Amino acid sequence: MSVLQASRKTSQVSSSNDPFVALGINPLKNFKNTNLLANFITEMGKIKPRYKTGLTAKSQRRLSKAIKRARAFGLMPVTTRPYFMYNFKALGRNGSQY
Repeated sequence: MSVLQASRKTSQVSSSNDPFVALGINPLKNFKNTNLLANFITEMGKIKPRYKTGLTAKSQRRLSKAIKRARAFGLMPVTTRPYFMYNFKALGRNGSQY
């Protein structure tokens, strides 16, 4: 094994910065903890992709299932409105029309 192959092998093993693996947390059992799950959702309510969260594939699948479960129970909103929809003055409209 060359030096390049050895460095690739060690970098793959140590590249895990998954908080669920590090703390031993199963997201499926903690679906009621909406503060934890909210860190993995965008402002529009979409689940963040794995390359942005840094989770392993297994943890990402568990996380998405936990988020969907929390949405089904009504603990988290399914969709959110963007801020500009609330701010009528910024759009040049007065609030009396709505």
